[in-house]
Parts: sequence; C-alpha cells; structure tokens
Amino acid sequence: MSHLLFRAPTGVGSHRPGRSRWRALLIAPCLVLAAARCANDSMPAGPIDYADPVTAQAAIGETLSSVKWNQVAQELIGKNRPNQNAAWRSLTYVSLAQHVALERTVSGTRSVTRPMIRGAVAGASAMVLAYLFPVDSQMIETVVRSEEDALPEGHREWYRLGERMGREVGAATVARAKADRFAAVWSGTIPTGPGKWSSLASPPAPPLLPLGGEVVPFFLRGGDQFRPAPPPSIESPAFRDALDEVRRIAASRTAEQDSLAKFWALPTGSLVVGYWNNTALALIARERLSERGTARSLALMNMAGMDALTACHDAKYAYWFWRPSSADPSIKTSTGVPNHPSYPSNHSCISGASAHVLGALFPHAREQLLEKATEASRSRLYGGIHYRFDLDAGMEIARKVAALAVESERAGRVAGMVAR
Repeated sequence: MSHLLFRAPTGVGSHRPGRSRWRALLIAPCLVLAAARCANDSMPAGPIDYADPVTAQAAIGETLSSVKWNQVAQELIGKNRPNQNAAWRSLTYVSLAQHVALERTVSGTRSVTRPMIRGAVAGASAMVLAYLFPVDSQMIETVVRSEEDALPEGHREWYRLGERMGREVGAATVARAKADRFAAVWSGTIPTGPGKWSSLASPPAPPLLPLGGEVVPFFLRGGDQFRPAPPPSIESPAFRDALDEVRRIAASRTAEQDSLAKFWALPTGSLVVGYWNNTALALIARERLSERGTARSLALMNMAGMDALTACHDAKYAYWFWRPSSADPSIKTSTGVPNHPSYPSNHSCISGASAHVLGALFPHAREQLLEKATEASRSRLYGGIHYRFDLDAGMEIARKVAALAVESERAGRVAGMVAR
C-alpha cells in the first residue's frame, strides 16, 4: 500500500506563466468558527489573486524559491532530529517569514525582479533557519551565496537587495519566535491518582512540553480557546468500552493496521510536518501556483498546524489522562509511546488541521486530504497508544483551528503577524 497522498511531479514547485492565480479559499470544508458548527457545507470566499508581478514571474521549469527553502528546512529537520512539535514550529516560522518577506517586497518596491524575489525568500529563510539550527548556519549561508552566484552578474545586485529585505523580515520573525514561550521551563509537579498519566519511558522521563499549551499562538486567543470537555471518567461505561476497543485491536492487530501505525509514527526524516508539507508541495506543483501563492499556502497550513498543537497540549496538561497501556499494561503497542498524556491525540490535531486548510485551498482534493487525516488519526488507535475519544477530540480541535485560520486569511491578517 502506498501511504502517499500526492506524488510531486518532476520539478516540483516549477511555475508556468499564466497559471499564477492562487487557488485560495474557493470552497472551505464545514469547519467550526468559535464554538459553533457551520450551518452549511461551504465557507466561500472570493478568488484572491496572489499573482507575482509580471517582471518577477518564474521561468518555465524553475523551482520556486519558497519550495527550495522548504526542502532545505526539511533536510535540516531530518539531520537534527528535533521532536515532532519542534519540527512543526521550524517549518511554521520558515514559511511565515517567506510569506511576509514576499508580500513586503512586492508591496514596497516599484520594480520587482525575479532575482529580488529569490533574494527575499533566501534572506528570510536563512535568518530563521540559522536561529533554529545554529550548528548549520555556515551551510545555510553557503546555500544563500550559491544561489546568488548562479545568477548572471547583472542580476546579483537585485538579489542582494531582496536578500536585505528578506533578512529584515527574518530577524523580526526570529524575535517573535524567541518570545513564543516554546522553550519555557516548567516547574510544576505531575498530578497523581487514578487515571492520571505517568511516564512509560524507561527510566521514567519528565513529560514532553507541559507548557506547550501556553505557546503564543497565531490565530487562537490562547491555547485553551477550544479546550474539549474532560475525557470519560475511568469508572464510566464509555471509558471501559474505549479501553476494550484498544485491547481488541492490540490482541488481533492486522498487518494493515500495524503498517499504518508504523508509517504514521514517522520517526525519521522530516516527520509528520514533512509529510503534510510535501503533500502541500505536490498540490502546489499540480496547480502551478505563483511564488506568492505558494508561500501563503505553506504559511497558512503550517501556522494552523502549530496552533492545533498548542490547543492539543493545553488539553493534554489540563487533564493529564493516562495512556491505554497505563490503564492495562497487557496492551502491546505497535510503536513507541509518546512521553505525554493521551487526551487528545496530537496526530489528529495536526493532520486534521492540515487537511482542512489544504482542503479549503485545493477543494478538488478535499476528500482525499480528509481521508488521509482520518487515516493518520486512526493509526494511533491501531498502534495501541490512544483511545478513540482521543482521536475524536483531536479532530474537533483541528476543525475549529483550521476554520479560524481560514477566516483570518480571508480577513487579511496573516501577513501582519510579523512586526515591522
């Protein structure tokens, strides 16, 4: 079975003049705005043209700068092996910096050239990546300079001008990242009692990112905005039924279920965020989006995923609910057990948010995208590390966060999320 939703064609990210309109928000899935469900199946927004200036359009077959630097970021994630949350944060800030740098370059310069566009994306990306991966800063700068050196002599001054503008945006993006509380130090205590989480690591380890719900969000008012109701009481029939389902699957796990559990664990490479970014890149290549449309699409998806993670961790550490294999040590898991509470499921939050946002941007692929998000979510039940109610709560968070992200995009608020 192939787990890939879309395969990027050769030359992923190449652009053809005449197809530069961004496929933005034509039909959005039935998401949840604030605390209420949509009343219908669509959330239409008029077509928004994010065409590149005529003087700055990519040549046929040229790899877009935002695509190239997204791939550089994924390579650095694979090399440095951050945790899933840190990896998602990395691509979020890279794509946000690219998007803002492009919009400011296009709006703030009378004559925009293609080398200037490339320089703006390179400068913004390099600043963020050097902050995130300081041991690779020299390699990152080598990529910037090699891109300049590949240009004809007369184009390099334009590239350096764009690079300076991009670096200004990159520096402001780094300043935002430094203040987002992702690295805040936790000094709390782990609650104890029936149904409470405890580390299953050997030896036991501190919980992963217990302050993850306090990370400064992009679209949310705070991590608790969409906090779900508590999980079922461990004395309730609902909990017993959910635990029994995990037991049954673990005892008779099929080869397909085991394969899905192992695939979606995505423990290597660019991790879960890489899967969804590569899915987005394949859709972008298929639709031949412009540079601006590409950067905006990646930024919106990654930011929504990061906010979904923030909301998910808020709930995890509000409830500290135990994993199935803590409730019943006889349950054999198919993959490693993440070192944080069970409720809700991170995979459901981030895959659901990604699929809903991409489904709004690429309506023709919406059904396939949501199927993949559902597969990612269920893989955690198949692996024996989540209850079904973990998945349901995570997918609900995903729908709400994605709706908020799409609404923010429609209101034009995304490009203002980096200070000038």
